Amino acid sequence: MRCNVISCLISLTLVLDHVVRTEDTAGDVNVEGQQNGVHVHSLLHTIVLTAKMCFFNVMEEFSLVDSNGNAVGAGILGLLMNNGGTVCDNDVSTNSADAICRKMGYLGHTEWTSGDKWTIQSSLEITLDDVLCSSGEWSSCSFSTTHNCGHSEDVFLQCNGIERCGLENQ
Repeated sequence: MRCNVISCLISLTLVLDHVVRTEDTAGDVNVEGQQNGVHVHSLLHTIVLTAKMCFFNVMEEFSLVDSNGNAVGAGILGLLMNNGGTVCDNDVSTNSADAICRKMGYLGHTEWTSGDKWTIQSSLEITLDDVLCSSGEWSSCSFSTTHNCGHSEDVFLQCNGIERCGLENQ
């Protein structure tokens, strides 16, 4: 399953004719309701679990940051981050760059480069290496969470297009 925060929030939109909200002593919120006479407690539970999976998958994977560690979006060359660390350029190609941009919800990549360009890099771990992709889709990629790199090999990536919406298969 592929998604981004926007698509997860949209997937939670559900119009109910009648809603009952309760909170138990542990602070858990339970929602039950009916839509056109159909009981939807289980459906809401499934949607919430799906949304949590989507949210955490997006947050755990890739992001792009500027020299101060602030998030950047499409059209801006940023330091590629994975799980709080940098990505080494070993085996990275145009396929890898496209796959990573698409994984983040963009249409593809405009440019990628590598190097030790910003002070912030030295304070980060290298968390991903050997990203080898046979196509521009993440499902075609292999990678390693151990590395043999220095920060002079950190990937900088610029993605193009707007973020894609909706739940999609990877």
